[in-house]
Amino acid sequence: MSSQSIDKTFVGTSEPVTLHYSQSYYGPDAPNNENTTFNISRELFDVSKKIHCLKSYVQASVEITAGLALPAWTLSSSVAEGSIENDKMTIVLTEDTVMGGMLFGVEMSAHFLFEQDLWVPSHWWHKGWKPHWVSAHWHDAFSKSIDISFDLIPLLVDFIWDLRDKVPGFKKIAMLFPTSLLDHMQDTQHGIASSHGVFIDARIPVKWDLLFIARQVAELGADILSGPFTEIVTPIVTVGEALISLEEEIGVQIGFGPEIDIIFPVRLRITDLVADDVVFETVAFSGDTIVGTDPNGVLDVDTTPVKRIGVHCKHTLELFELELIVWSKLTAFKILSKSGELGFNLVEELEKHLDFDIGLDSFNSSLTNEIGKDGVIGDYTYTRPDSVEVNFI
Repeated sequence: MSSQSIDKTFVGTSEPVTLHYSQSYYGPDAPNNENTTFNISRELFDVSKKIHCLKSYVQASVEITAGLALPAWTLSSSVAEGSIENDKMTIVLTEDTVMGGMLFGVEMSAHFLFEQDLWVPSHWWHKGWKPHWVSAHWHDAFSKSIDISFDLIPLLVDFIWDLRDKVPGFKKIAMLFPTSLLDHMQDTQHGIASSHGVFIDARIPVKWDLLFIARQVAELGADILSGPFTEIVTPIVTVGEALISLEEEIGVQIGFGPEIDIIFPVRLRITDLVADDVVFETVAFSGDTIVGTDPNGVLDVDTTPVKRIGVHCKHTLELFELELIVWSKLTAFKILSKSGELGFNLVEELEKHLDFDIGLDSFNSSLTNEIGKDGVIGDYTYTRPDSVEVNFI
């Protein structure tokens, strides 16, 4: 039995054999945004005015969407080598990168539309040598639409932090507000060629810097609280004053505190290998190598070379999780910086070692590309992204 090689020389190009993500969900469990989001839309105005042969139309509407959105993610990898036989397919993945984004948000969007139509009387129209009679009609003279979107969570965070230096007394509240609330909205993982796949941990970190709070308390003074709280505030002020002195005189700043991460994880696994229309439904993993067997159709690589290869993926929306982290950071002269953190996710470790899913729902997607070329799905070409833009759905 002969086999077909998957490499650069086979397709006669210097470009690497690549697999790029295509958002092509399939099966009865394909995701539905409406099940996880709440939406309100209102029309602000809708006005149409006609003056002689000119008709103008203006419309404006606003919409608010909130809830748990479906994962925004992308997968890109290169196939270093591989082979396709009638009953087996082997690929070696390298440089595989899986990126995903935040799953929760509140978005407000506004839509504006302005149109002008011009009345055109009946007239003769010449196309080439043949005249045509054109009936009177409204002609679209001008049309302009504008869509504006606001992610309300970052706006709220920025608003609170801007007020802390402008509104008297607000600094007492702002110093307790968690910092780095919007870090790590995008997660990058590697090594999808494994039985447990990868976990995309889209998270909302709620992070407190205890030493920052101590410095703020020292600036406000021990008289910000009275009564029994004075005994608690006094030592905090002492620590804060020492930290301020350390920062101003020596140029060393220390950060330390807890972080509670609100995680909306997505587990992504490769379940099948694909050659043209044939799916190899049993996969085995060894390092970066994936071997597929048990094809659901017939291949004859001796007479018909395979033109497209790919994979099927299974996504599982994991249960909402909380992860506790203790972090620290040391900065010297605002140039040198060293940080570290310690955290543990018990659920993820159990799923990896026991090979099962603890999730809300699962759905599938397919990824198939022409050998040696960027992914071509329909009329769209997908190339390896430099970054991922995550938009709330």
